[in-house]
Amino acid sequence: MSHLYVVTAFGKDRSGIVATVSKALYDTKCNLEDSSMTILRGNFAILLVVRAPDSLTLPKLRQKLKPVAEDMGLIIHADRCALKKPPPQTEGAGRYVVSVYGADRTGIVYSVTRRLAEDGVNVTDLATRVVGDKPPLYIMLMEVEAPARVDMARLEKDLLVEAKRLGCDISLKPVEVMRL
Repeated sequence: MSHLYVVTAFGKDRSGIVATVSKALYDTKCNLEDSSMTILRGNFAILLVVRAPDSLTLPKLRQKLKPVAEDMGLIIHADRCALKKPPPQTEGAGRYVVSVYGADRTGIVYSVTRRLAEDGVNVTDLATRVVGDKPPLYIMLMEVEAPARVDMARLEKDLLVEAKRLGCDISLKPVEVMRL
């Protein structure tokens, strides 16, 4: 038997954060199962799901991570993971990449994700960046999962209408899955 915990860490980016956090987890015999780590405007953010042995209670994990937070100048939070297993993929779902490029403006994420949600499309990963400054370019990349019932040709047309309204380019491409 084991426990699943969610660990988040956030702080000013500096060399060694991943090594220090992962060593503390390794020392407690935790296995990193799912992770996302990124730099956002000079700040480093970590989101982890870790599998811990039965002997590692949540208070013990928090205690082990406390000196890491102090040494690295991080805010670290640990809590129980809500799910033991990932939810099953929607029957017949297709995986797609949605990319958005255009002038930076308020409401791009909301407008595009609202349109996807109207068809029950689930966003499984999303990243955005503002690059340049004259004028700044907004880039958004998403991985999404669409139920089999969704008419993808119609959704693509709807996204193009949304792109025109927002003054940006939006593309929707299927993800090629390699089978081993």
